[in-house]
Amino acid sequence: MFGKSKFQVLMTGVLFSSVFLFAEEVSSIQLGEIVVTATRLDELVKELPVTAVVITGEEIEKSQARFINDILEEVAGISLSGMDASGRSPVVTLRGVYDYNSSYVLVLVDGMPINSPDTGKPYIDAIPLSNIERIEIIKGASSSLWGSYAVGGVINIVTKEAKETSANVSLSLSEWNTKILDFSGQALLPGNIYLNIAANSKVSDGWRDLSNYDIQTFGGSLNKEDKELGLKTSLSFGYYEDDHKTPGYLTEKQWKDGNLEAADTSYWCAGGRQKNGYIKLMIKKELSANLSGRLNLSYFNKGYTFYYRSKGGSADVNDVDVFSGSLQFRGEISKNKFTVGLDIDKGRVDSRNYGADADKEEIDKDILNKHKDTDIHKFAVYLQDMWKILDWLNLNMGLRYDRLKHDITDKINDEKYSPEVSALSPNFGLLFKVTSRLNLFTSISKAFRLPTESQFCKNPDLEPEKGMNYEAGMKFFSEKFFYQLSLYRMDLTDKITYEEVGGSWVLRNVGKVRYQGIELTSGLELFKGVSLSLSGDITQTEILKEPKYPEREGKGLRQVPLWKVSLGLGYVSDTGFGIRFDFKRIGEWYMDYENEEKYPGYFRGDLKLSWDRENVSYYITVDNIFDEKYCRKAYTSYGKKRYYPATPRTFSAGVRIKF
Repeated sequence: MFGKSKFQVLMTGVLFSSVFLFAEEVSSIQLGEIVVTATRLDELVKELPVTAVVITGEEIEKSQARFINDILEEVAGISLSGMDASGRSPVVTLRGVYDYNSSYVLVLVDGMPINSPDTGKPYIDAIPLSNIERIEIIKGASSSLWGSYAVGGVINIVTKEAKETSANVSLSLSEWNTKILDFSGQALLPGNIYLNIAANSKVSDGWRDLSNYDIQTFGGSLNKEDKELGLKTSLSFGYYEDDHKTPGYLTEKQWKDGNLEAADTSYWCAGGRQKNGYIKLMIKKELSANLSGRLNLSYFNKGYTFYYRSKGGSADVNDVDVFSGSLQFRGEISKNKFTVGLDIDKGRVDSRNYGADADKEEIDKDILNKHKDTDIHKFAVYLQDMWKILDWLNLNMGLRYDRLKHDITDKINDEKYSPEVSALSPNFGLLFKVTSRLNLFTSISKAFRLPTESQFCKNPDLEPEKGMNYEAGMKFFSEKFFYQLSLYRMDLTDKITYEEVGGSWVLRNVGKVRYQGIELTSGLELFKGVSLSLSGDITQTEILKEPKYPEREGKGLRQVPLWKVSLGLGYVSDTGFGIRFDFKRIGEWYMDYENEEKYPGYFRGDLKLSWDRENVSYYITVDNIFDEKYCRKAYTSYGKKRYYPATPRTFSAGVRIKF
């Protein structure tokens, strides 16, 4: 199943971690964190028959991260790629299930999906990091609860709720005229209403030519709880604006010659701008001692303009609106905890393509190349049950039914078509409490991904992608140490693939693809103030059936790293001084469909220094301290190698003030 050498590397990590079983007490054990995403119920990570990771807001603050990808790339099973050297708007891949829009990973904000229905892309940079309470990551097929996109897994970004009156301001300066300004505040308003707000600004000239960006985000919430009435109401909101240029790829000669800052002025995508916004109302009512109801109403809006140099110059102008409603009931009967609910979405995508001068960002609205108007109707019902059969045995079962319909109107060719698809997703999991510190688990679940609006517009005959996931693992936890080890296999049928035919993208369903791997997550505190984290994964993909290209059967997918190891070592003194080293080794990946060309992977080390003095914190970071020349994305196209270089060694400094 796996290469022997890579398996030995990961198992060495397990043994290496285990020697610290008798270290000093750990102040916070990850497996003791409460998550909602896995079952839509409040459960401890260690009690769940799934592989789950929780990243707390405190960990995010200490990481000095600029983008959320700086946090996610430390997680076993997650790989990041993308065209932007800084890591802005990355492609997120969970367990090797790759798509350049990250549409195999469902991203939620407080349980609300933010994958855009036109492309399936989640805009994970849209939430200010200072507004995040925690990030819950559930790996593996999760469609039985969350529906489409949850093939590789689910990332739920839980935002903060105000608890006291306070404020934070931070400023970070870095190379290439990079400035990051962040503000967050909490306050108690009249009527016992708690207000939480956060804003963030990221502006940079970029390391490469034509790689400048300007990102503005804003978000917050209003919360009120009446414990006597058993009523809680929350209104949350967010806004995201991104204006950027795209430098394109490097040729093989540029890469070898070290001409890394150069931009490809003929690259098909010149850049663009977009604006996203959402608002969500949540009302929760305790109906009895063992039953509660929850109503969610939300609105999501996205508008973007992207400029293309190809085909004489053009611009995509899209407007997306989605109204969503969900009703959910949670209850407890004897040893059973259950949740039952329904989700209803109604959306609209207005997609146009005009003639344009991409470099000047000028649109000629007299040249309308494409205009499609799509109404989207989605309905789903689900049931989930967590049954604690015995003190040492938990059973988790669930079932969800989804139905999706697109009413597409081609206003240029005066055509209408209405593709309609549905999916049924069950799951079954068992957790065995072997000892007070060791749990074993196994699960079987089905996943699916419905074609997106843009995919249906290219090929209305596409079928849903369907996956069957098998998983087993163990979770060890104590006051001193934890680790989580998982093995999985998923077979994905009817996978939608993009092909370059005559300079255009053509979409079709592929027969069958297998994803399998092993993951390790561990952490401990060696002694007071010194912490260690170790994670790693081995990922293997294989095309099992490909009727159109049978010669590809038995080959691996391109752009999927075959393994990864991450090691973090940190120290915080009683005086507030902190230092942390993070090292990661990303393994090789195939650049082509034939598996004849490999990118060798890369090694990267980061250094973080901090000093906390009462209400003021100072910090310095050195990213890529060894100045490694590497790419997060590299592949072949029409027999030519394409490279997207990541940033060299980068120095940053900042200050944070708390009021």
